Amino acid sequence: MQIREIQNPKNPKRGVLFESGRWDDFLTTAKLPDKGWAYEGREFGKGSRTVSEDFSGTKSFEEAVDLAENGWPEGRAEFADISAKSVQQIESILPTIGYDVAGMYPSVPRFLAGDQESMVTHNPELNSRRHIVPIYVSISASANNKRSTIKNRGAAIAGLIDYLETSGHSVQLIVFEHSTSGGILYWGEYELKAAGEPLDLDMMAFAITHPSCLRRLHFAVMEQNGFRFKGNFARCFHGTYGTPGNGWPEKVKSELADGPTLMFDGLRGNYNSAFCNIEQATKTVLAEWEKAQEEINWDVL
Repeated sequence: MQIREIQNPKNPKRGVLFESGRWDDFLTTAKLPDKGWAYEGREFGKGSRTVSEDFSGTKSFEEAVDLAENGWPEGRAEFADISAKSVQQIESILPTIGYDVAGMYPSVPRFLAGDQESMVTHNPELNSRRHIVPIYVSISASANNKRSTIKNRGAAIAGLIDYLETSGHSVQLIVFEHSTSGGILYWGEYELKAAGEPLDLDMMAFAITHPSCLRRLHFAVMEQNGFRFKGNFARCFHGTYGTPGNGWPEKVKSELADGPTLMFDGLRGNYNSAFCNIEQATKTVLAEWEKAQEEINWDVL
């Protein structure tokens, strides 16, 4: 895990904290011995271990780790089913591929949903320009967003990724958390899938749809940083873990952003109507995709 602490020269208790790495780095950091915001002998709470099952979706921190490492069978099956519905909706709007019992390679959501016609056959009109598509997905969500809202959003994003990859493009998938509190901006990003790697549906289902990814594992990662900014990180973020941020902060653009990307921002506020079912969630996701087409020149493979 790479960590950069950029202090405000006028106030060293303020600034920007960046964390970045692969998904395995994220899990390794989350599992480090619990610090619980401990700083100079003071304890500020241990939300990663004490949040309720209703809030986090798991009975314990250990259960959350087990799901992240060994898979989430129940969630994966439901995730695959609703993701396949999203793929069908996307194809009806952006038709470039077809499916049959035999073809070039499998569509993972269709295969896991039990569809016999799960092999991809390219449409003759497929755009010959292949692209690398970096996609950032925020795991931030205000507490008033329903679990179904988070689930539908994640499945619709998975549908778009499946569509892009079966269309011949290569997706780089990064999950991130962006929050602010007390004059400190926190940004953590973790690569789930590099361009060219296969999509791990188990990993993705947990990372972008299970509340424990944020409310247990990411809380645990944040708790490791309590000593930073002269201990002010612990004082500012403990208890609430910050307010979800929006957009690309200028500091992030200059320090982390490698190039233009498609970003699905955090659910700051109430997004229950935008992702109330998979049909509406897919429309919301496609609107972001269409907007990106007007602003981004993707790298051509």
